[in-house]
Amino acid sequence: MAALEELVEDTSTLSATLKRRIQALEGHRGSGRDGQIHKQQTAPVKSKFVNAIQPYQTIEQQHHQKHKQRMERQFKIGTMNALFLVRCPL
Repeated sequence: MAALEELVEDTSTLSATLKRRIQALEGHRGSGRDGQIHKQQTAPVKSKFVNAIQPYQTIEQQHHQKHKQRMERQFKIGTMNALFLVRCPL
């Protein structure tokens, strides 16, 4: 499980780094024709990044939701067991 957490952390770090680099590229646009050319060159990079990261984020959100549901079930089971032991001591 530690390896998975490490991969998730590495992916998040890489994603944040790429996002900052794309934003930096967008910030160096300039004006006029050069700015338009720069925009045309950076737009596909941004689009590819967004298209690559969206499926990962969807899977990550689904995993978090499943984990939350599992924890809720375990909490309910634990609460029910505790109530049973209080009502019916051994």
